[in-house]
Amino acid sequence: MYVRRSAAVLAAVTVIGTVTPAFAADSSPSASPSVTLPSGLYGTSDPTYDGVWRQSLALIAQHRVDVRPAATAVDWLVGQQCANGAFAAFRAEPAKACDAKTMVDTNSTAAAVQALAAAGGHGTEIGKAKTWLRSVQNKDGGWGYTAGGASDANSTSVVIGALNSSGGLHAPNVQKDGKSPYDALVKLSLPCADGGAFAYQPDKKGRLSANADATAAAVVAASGQGMLTTRAGDKAAADCADGSRRTPEQAAANGAAYLGKALEKDGYLKSALAGAEDQPRTRSSRSPCRVASRPPANPWSGWRRTPPPGRSRTAPPPTPS
Repeated sequence: MYVRRSAAVLAAVTVIGTVTPAFAADSSPSASPSVTLPSGLYGTSDPTYDGVWRQSLALIAQHRVDVRPAATAVDWLVGQQCANGAFAAFRAEPAKACDAKTMVDTNSTAAAVQALAAAGGHGTEIGKAKTWLRSVQNKDGGWGYTAGGASDANSTSVVIGALNSSGGLHAPNVQKDGKSPYDALVKLSLPCADGGAFAYQPDKKGRLSANADATAAAVVAASGQGMLTTRAGDKAAADCADGSRRTPEQAAANGAAYLGKALEKDGYLKSALAGAEDQPRTRSSRSPCRVASRPPANPWSGWRRTPPPGRSRTAPPPTPS
């Protein structure tokens, strides 16, 4: 989950385009994987809960720096798709058909859509995934992590990125009972009196609480962007402003202002998830660590190496160990 939160934060920073946080990397060793790492999968940690997600981000990152990923890496991701178009976090036996016990989810599916759009040549798989995502859209226009789950800002945001990543029906036109994904996000945005952030979900009493993680994801999505398209802005985040009717664009600007103030104050964003301690707890609580005080505005731009004219670089195949 740390990788997922980091991706959302990095994406939001590119929209803000002004303040940059300090990043701390946990250098503690990972536990040995409980499953055999398949050929073509990036990473060496247990993929049970993030295999499709991390593979998708790896492919997207390579696309953003003009690197052609290894065919085995793309093939692995394609092989994880179920016949109904959805993706689970990881299927150890992809040759076995998915059934009712297969824990498919919106986040893995939406990330895979964006990765396959980046890879190109996978219109059929993308179309099936988008059809499944549309079939599990909630009546408020949003999505939860699993089909039928209450809508949350993070899941709705990553699905918006998927819907807008390729041709066909885009997010504004994907509606349920007259509600679009942007309606769901705006409903989760707070007024300026409460900071202008986004909440993850309403609490049991229907109240909204500012959540930096949710705000980071929602700022990108409410701006009509996703993992493939978000880039650094050239203007400072605007002050929070409430209108008679909050639009997705205004909610995004308000959220960016909230994140900008949080970063100026602390130098980092704090993520809060139910049942877990806020992360990071303090700057010194994740030790030993490496802190980068000025990461590039585009989170992937520091890796860019321009290939010779007429040539594109190809990444080596993943080598699990």
